[in-house]
Amino acid sequence: MWSCGQILVLRGFATWGVSRTMPVTTALQLVLNGVIGIIAFGEWRAPGAMPLGLTALGPVILGAVACSWNEGTGAGPTAAQRRTGLTVTIGSAFMYGLYPSILRGAGVSTPDALAPMSIGLLLGQTRTRKETAVTVVGVVAAVIGVVLLGTASSR
Repeated sequence: MWSCGQILVLRGFATWGVSRTMPVTTALQLVLNGVIGIIAFGEWRAPGAMPLGLTALGPVILGAVACSWNEGTGAGPTAAQRRTGLTVTIGSAFMYGLYPSILRGAGVSTPDALAPMSIGLLLGQTRTRKETAVTVVGVVAAVIGVVLLGTASSR
């Protein structure tokens, strides 16, 4: 799931640019995780937490909209590129945002979650790039590090 989010965000970078993709995907992840936290995990229950949290999300959303705004004239992505970029960016935000919530709901610890994610990154990388030798070595080293971290933290 996380690898799919990464592929979509990279597609967003290529389609409508990093300066539009990152603010939108980050803001959507914050909103999604806040809503999931409230509904599924009973978070933000302290007095004043809900209004404060929801109020804090407003400027984040406004900032993302401002960063992705385009007047429609001059240099920049075409209307079709903006539509595609927004669509893949929304998809990436859902993939990124749902992943940790699913893990939390299933009670998966951080070390136990990182090794499968690293393996997914390795598999995703080998499917999307031609120059995999250096990347494979890097991801394998990361997987070994995560496994060692998981082993150390479980003791």
